[in-house]
Amino acid sequence: MKRSASSGCSRDRRSSPPRSPLSAANTGSLDAQLAAIVAGDLAAVNPLIDALRDHINREENGLFPASAIALSGSEWDEVERTTPPSAVHRA
Repeated sequence: MKRSASSGCSRDRRSSPPRSPLSAANTGSLDAQLAAIVAGDLAAVNPLIDALRDHINREENGLFPASAIALSGSEWDEVERTTPPSAVHRA
């Protein structure tokens, strides 16, 4: 996968939380891979696992550290307010 030198977050402050263009594209790919597995393509399982690991790595080692530096306290409050709870926290 080709990565651009500038993969900053873009945001319409009026309506939505921050969203990285790279993350949005990757999420669509993950959704497509999962749909293939659900449809019976079990050969897609290991590539999905690899893609999920890569996705998590980019979030933990790129997006989150950049956000920790760039976002103000009120912007973090907005992230907390607009981020849906994970399955772990819903239980």
